[in-house]
Amino acid sequence: MIRCLTGSPFAESGKAKRPRSRRKDWRLSLLLVALGRFRGQKFCGRRFHIPASKSVRIPFMAATAIPIDTLPSINPATGEVLAHFGRTPAARLPEIVSLARTAQGAWAKLSIRERCAKLCDLRDRIMASRNELADAVVRESGKPRAEALFADIFVALDSAEYWSNNAESMLRTKPVPHHSTAAKAKRGYLAYDPLGVIAIISSWNYPLAIPFSQIIPAVAAGNAVVCKTSDITPQCGAMIEKLFIDAGFPKDLVKIVQGGGEVGQALIDASPDKVMFTGSVATGRRVAEACGPPRRRSLRKETDSFRARTWR
Repeated sequence: MIRCLTGSPFAESGKAKRPRSRRKDWRLSLLLVALGRFRGQKFCGRRFHIPASKSVRIPFMAATAIPIDTLPSINPATGEVLAHFGRTPAARLPEIVSLARTAQGAWAKLSIRERCAKLCDLRDRIMASRNELADAVVRESGKPRAEALFADIFVALDSAEYWSNNAESMLRTKPVPHHSTAAKAKRGYLAYDPLGVIAIISSWNYPLAIPFSQIIPAVAAGNAVVCKTSDITPQCGAMIEKLFIDAGFPKDLVKIVQGGGEVGQALIDASPDKVMFTGSVATGRRVAEACGPPRRRSLRKETDSFRARTWR
């Protein structure tokens, strides 16, 4: 903790508060002092008395040695490194997508009813692990526990419940009558076929709700999923994959990959059949460009402008 030796930097006894505009300058100066770049200089007319031989340390800025092949799980409230999770090498993405494609072939042959039964098992696993999942969301995203339960765990449970109950009727082959009188004797059908391997690039602010609400309908429709969760919430990502494994889903059908932008780029380059992205507008533009010609892959993009777009 850094403490001003002369009291508050905003007011003195018998004097009015300084203008509000100075507060921002004070906070910036305090940050610079904490970084050791502003030692002994004045800010807001005052001077911090910091011995030159001593370093100023703020817990959340303390340097921590992090292995280059891992991702740290960091508590944003304290700066504490909770754990380290393995970073997926970008070079492995083609192999991971290939394994997912193999698993998807067998998965798509199951009836929709059988796939929905697995979603019921997943729902039960999420419910049984709700406290551990909420703890992970609170520790990595900084949400209050009530919000973690309602906005993440509840949404994940609702997605599993909804699609386990409705996927069979929604994906059932349906007859389509022809509008032409001359073709009334002909028969037409609307059938839903799996796309194959779905790539998902997700965000940190809903580390369970967004991935689950995209992965669950994808596997219900007979697809495999390779999901890159946010590198800010690696523990939540690891728990998602474990839940699918514990629920009895086939190996390699749902795979979580961990890493930064280089892993996301490698995932797109590995030629999935569809890409789903949630994140910033700037990154969304780069993802759209990566999915464009000559690849021409289908992309569903939801950015922080709250607009969902689909390119084919």
